[in-house]
Parts: sequence; structure tokens; C-alpha cells
Amino acid sequence: DVREFILIQATYDNHIGNMNKVLELLTELKLDYAEELDENFENMGEVERASFYSRQSEFANIQNLVAIQEYARRPELIEELYNHQLKYKGLLLKTSSSIKNRIVNSGDRKLIALYDEVQQLKQFIGKATGEKSVDSLKNVLREKDALLGQLSSIYKSDSADPTWLDVQANLEKGEAAIEVIKIPGYDFLKMEPTEDINYAALSVKPKSKKIDIVLFDNGAFLENKAFNQYQNSIKHQLLDEKSYTFFWSSIAQYLKGVKKVYFSPDGVFHKINLGTLYNPKSKKFLAD
Repeated sequence: DVREFILIQATYDNHIGNMNKVLELLTELKLDYAEELDENFENMGEVERASFYSRQSEFANIQNLVAIQEYARRPELIEELYNHQLKYKGLLLKTSSSIKNRIVNSGDRKLIALYDEVQQLKQFIGKATGEKSVDSLKNVLREKDALLGQLSSIYKSDSADPTWLDVQANLEKGEAAIEVIKIPGYDFLKMEPTEDINYAALSVKPKSKKIDIVLFDNGAFLENKAFNQYQNSIKHQLLDEKSYTFFWSSIAQYLKGVKKVYFSPDGVFHKINLGTLYNPKSKKFLAD
């Protein structure tokens, strides 16, 4: 596989400290995935789209890890990180919702009937018992879903990819947009994921000339001990003076003068209700 070979090359160059070559190879991989997206995504069914997204995500995690390691020397990597996240994070959601609207509004009875058939198949698979029965239904679903993707033209490749500047252009004074990205660890020598977990919080404000970044290199702690402590406090209605520090205080330093935050979470941040975080210094909750 060409992509795997390129990744092996990048791994070797990372090991010997040739970061320029690493970035060159990762850019080559990124362009290759983008080309596949433009050429084939329109004709993919939902199952195939999920498979593509999964394969692309494995590469994206490595690319993101390199970005947070090298951004101090190459600030443009953070812009690329943000833009890549914007493009792919909402891709499945966008296509899944737009396909329904496109089909319903088409007035094409055969297309609507095919869509209903695909939805019924998904329900049958969820209720089916027996490995052979499930495999058989999945094969039918894959064929029907692919046909549905072709007929409904769910993805327009001529639409411009969003960037962080587009996000910034829609912000008003006193507003900020924060994009959180979970970045699993990766062992470049063994070419396999590690148990390390990083989080990057990318903050954009109306007149900022660059993206502010907050790195959490204690992701495993946040997902386990910190979250359990937060959850226990909520369950037993205890005053929690720690979770604000764990999850928010380092982000808050970039939000002076900000009254409204558009927050896009990832990973454990999906499970945190920001309004419940209590600031022990101000004696207020974020929701106050």
C-alpha cells in the first residue's frame, strides 16, 4: 500500500530528526486523501463514508501530533490543523443530514422509497440475531446505500473548504470560537498508537492575527481521574473546586473580555457541562 509506505518513510525521517521531510511526506498523504474525497465521496454510501473517515482519521491523528510538536517553529501548522478539523469533523454529519433533505425535497418516489428501504435495513440489522443473518443484511445494505449515494449526489466537490478565517469572519466583538481536538499518542519507531492522549484547544477571536492554542498533555488523566471526580461531584451535588482548573483555567487566560464562546468539544470535553464548572477564585460558575 502506497500510503503505508509513505508513512513508513515519515516514521524513519521522524526518528532521525528530519522534520522537513516528515512534513513533506505527511502533506503528500493529506493531498492523496483529499483527492480521494473529491473523486469518490459523492458516490459513496454511508457505510463507505464511515470507512473512509476511519482510515483518514488514523492518518490525521499522526498529522495532528506532529503539528502540536512542531508548531512553535512552524506556526502555520496550527492553521492547517484547525482547517483540517473543520473539513472533516462535520463531514459525516453534514452528509447524513443533507442526504435526507435532498431526497425528501426531490419528489422522486423511487429515490424516497430506496432511502426508506436503507433505513429499514439498518433497523433490521440492529435487531437481527445470528452472524450469517447480520452479514447478509450488511451486504444488502452496503449495495443499497452505495446506490443511494450515487443517485442523491450528496457531496458537492466544488464547494470551498472552510478555514479558520471563515470562522473568524462570523465572530463579533466579545465572541470567541474554541475548537477542541483529541490527539492520541503515536510511537513513530514502532508505528503504533500509544496510551498517551493529548488535547489541543484552538481559540479564535474577531481581530486576532493568529490562532491561540492550549495544549493538554494529560489527556489520560482528564478522561479518567479528572472526569470521575467531576462526575462524582455532580452526582452527589458537591461543590467542585477542581474541575475548573483541570478543564478550563488554561483556556480562560485567552478569553479576557469575551462574553460569548462558541465551543466545539471533542473526547472527554463532550461529557463536561461547561456551565457547571466553578471558579474558586471568582466564586462563580461559568454559567453565571
